[in-house]
Amino acid sequence: MKDPRGWWDTQYRRNFGETLHEQDEVLNMFSPDLPHANIHPRTALTQASIAFTIIGGIMVFLGYNAPQMPATRRAFPRDGLVDELGGWQQNKANPESLEEH
Repeated sequence: MKDPRGWWDTQYRRNFGETLHEQDEVLNMFSPDLPHANIHPRTALTQASIAFTIIGGIMVFLGYNAPQMPATRRAFPRDGLVDELGGWQQNKANPESLEEH
């Protein structure tokens, strides 16, 4: 008789050296549920909708109640230091560099 209190492999609940059933991957405890389980599809859809609504509501609540930045953003004079960085023409990508060689 097997010891009911422990297994050698606790994840799959079997002992070392035990022979496996032919369809062990289907019959083990991590296999998906049967499609004809006791949950009606409408009930499952309702429960999933409720769960997603609650999660979405929490995300919206946290989005509106996010803390403000503790500091102000950096502001640069003269249109964001365009002249000091070389102007708009210098900062554009060269058309030659966009072509494949």
